[in-house]
Parts: sequence; C-alpha cells; structure tokens
Amino acid sequence: MTTWQIDPDNDESWIECLKNGVISIFWDFGNLRSYNSIQELRRKNPKGTDRDTKMCWVFGNKVKFGDTIVAKKYQHVYGIGRVLKEEYQYVPRNKKHLGKN
Repeated sequence: MTTWQIDPDNDESWIECLKNGVISIFWDFGNLRSYNSIQELRRKNPKGTDRDTKMCWVFGNKVKFGDTIVAKKYQHVYGIGRVLKEEYQYVPRNKKHLGKN
C-alpha cells in the first residue's frame, strides 16, 4: 500500500470532493489511462510542468485500491482517505461527480 499526496485546488474543490466521497485532480486531459506513457501525456500539455504531468500520470495509472491519499496544501491537511475502488474513473469536467458507488 502506498500513501499519495494531492493538493486540492481550493476549499471549494475540496468541499465538492468531500461531499461526493471522491478525490479529483480537476485537470482535464481526458481519460488518463488512454496515454501509453508520461511522455505522451506531456505532449498533450506541453505548457504544463513536469511535476503536474507526473502527478496526473500517477493519479490515473498508479493509485490503487487500499492506497492512502492525503489531501494537503502547504501546512493545511484537508483530509486523509483510503482508495475504496480498484479503478480510476474518468468523469468529464462538464459532468458532476458520480458520487459514492
């Protein structure tokens, strides 16, 4: 099991995640599992930083059932949770989160 850190964009995005029982990175690169490599994802977003690209790749391809996610920005810990579903799920930005399943 692995522990991952995610930085919520702002309080509003964290409240949305908490309310729906999900964690989200709020980036829209499409389905992160559709990329064969970090380099392919980087080509999709050439203006993004290497850190951002790696974070998106990890979120879509490495986070697994049972892992722990710490939602933290600077010194403020928003929350700590455990991944309860095996699969990453892509939800287009213009749609609401599917909520707890």
